[in-house]
Amino acid sequence: MPDEPRDWEALRSDAIRAAREVTGDDGLAEQVTDAVLSVVDDETVRALCAEHIKNTMIRSMDFRNGAHLELQPARDMIAYWVGAARVLLDGAENYSETSCEFGIPEDPQRYSFVVQKAGKLTPHEARRKAEAERDELRAEVERLRAQLEDSRG
Repeated sequence: MPDEPRDWEALRSDAIRAAREVTGDDGLAEQVTDAVLSVVDDETVRALCAEHIKNTMIRSMDFRNGAHLELQPARDMIAYWVGAARVLLDGAENYSETSCEFGIPEDPQRYSFVVQKAGKLTPHEARRKAEAERDELRAEVERLRAQLEDSRG
């Protein structure tokens, strides 16, 4: 038994070969295979979706105008999230950002996941704090320059 699942064409080809051994007729073997696979395909998709929903506790997902995800309360799922967050934040002071690509090769979509330690500065907050400190120092330098000019003058 191979570790990797067969692609659809390989599965269809293997099924036609098996049906041909039983029927002895190439045309009939192909027709029977396509009929069976059409039923199996729909059921496989439904079963796979049901399995993912059961395992992930997802109630609903919507990716229009951003992303919205509803989950059923699940201690196991929360434990997985906490474990993943701890690994991602290992050694990070405030936050960790992980980027990845999903989609088909013709239309890859790039996503960024940010995990932030609660109560710590976000990158945006850290930048704003640094900019405020910079602005205060610039104002102080200008004040001291003006004071120096007045004392010389």
